[in-house]
Amino acid sequence: MKKDSPLLKVSCINFPGFSDSDWYMLQSAKNQIVYLDLTGTAISDDILEQIATLPNLTVLKLNQTAIEGSGLGKLAENKNLKLLYINNTQVTRE
Repeated sequence: MKKDSPLLKVSCINFPGFSDSDWYMLQSAKNQIVYLDLTGTAISDDILEQIATLPNLTVLKLNQTAIEGSGLGKLAENKNLKLLYINNTQVTRE
């Protein structure tokens, strides 16, 4: 991203207590978030529906979270999402 770009790269890597109920903190920047790193946070599959509504999201990192994959289908609705990281989660191929 360019220095003066209105687009945002958001990382919660230093906020491990970030959970589904904290989603409201990102709502005001919803249209600007292109990169969202929720690695190591306390989120669940329930938040994936809200994440799917980020219109400009291209990279999403859900590594080391408690997600199980039940909400991943909702992310398919996001046409700009190019990279999804789900390392060390409960997601299986089934």
